[in-house]
Amino acid sequence: MGDVALEQFTLHHYREAQIPSNEVNGPGLVHFDPVTPKLLVQYLLFLVREPDGRYAPVGGQTDPDMGSISRISFGSN
Repeated sequence: MGDVALEQFTLHHYREAQIPSNEVNGPGLVHFDPVTPKLLVQYLLFLVREPDGRYAPVGGQTDPDMGSISRISFGSN
């Protein structure tokens, strides 16, 4: 369990410059849409604190969508 007093953190994650349309067997990177209101989207994060204070996916930067970072869907979201 992490610091319950923590209100904000920096997530260190890799992303594509553009979201590929049909990439076969590419990396399972995560995408956070800056347009979607933050209250409508929730994620389950398994993170590790890096020496510089940022947080990164516990399984590393390769395929964090395979369990380290998962979007939680509610209804039609």
